[in-house]
Amino acid sequence: MSDEYSREELDYVGDAQILDLLEASRIAFEGGNRSELLKCIFRCARYQAVIPEWAADALLAIQDDLDDGRLTDPNAAFGKPSEKTSTRAANARKRIAKSPVLEELWRLRWSGSSLNDAEMFTQAAENLQHRGVNANHRDIKEIYSEHGAFLKNVPRDSTINRGFMDATYPKARRWGRKILRD
Repeated sequence: MSDEYSREELDYVGDAQILDLLEASRIAFEGGNRSELLKCIFRCARYQAVIPEWAADALLAIQDDLDDGRLTDPNAAFGKPSEKTSTRAANARKRIAKSPVLEELWRLRWSGSSLNDAEMFTQAAENLQHRGVNANHRDIKEIYSEHGAFLKNVPRDSTINRGFMDATYPKARRWGRKILRD
């Protein structure tokens, strides 16, 4: 648990949203995405939800397959990850850098920079490196193309007061539910 947030602050996802997430996992799993079973288990752990019947049945079938030797590796039961480790690491790096990158691009635009690769993105990479932000030139271009289209509407050298805000919510979490009902 993050020291910055109380348990009540992290308990902001309602039952209906959790049920929707578990249903989405069921649909994807039944559609052939075996890794959704593990995602469902993670969701149940995060929200202290009871494992849905379909997921319990699938887990018990995996146990039977392991016990009978039809399945020799438990990892095979959940399917191969859809992305390579290096891709997941790059996505995590960009997710962490997104807010500082957009903030830096916003600041450079206000100070008169053009939205071209050679001018703005190179300068942003240098400034971010000095601030200790781990984002390379390619990351900055990808973050801009995914999330920075609004910068095109920001005039350079503007005398108008403007602001930039990025709100990042921590992952929701529940605590204190009993494991079994009395």
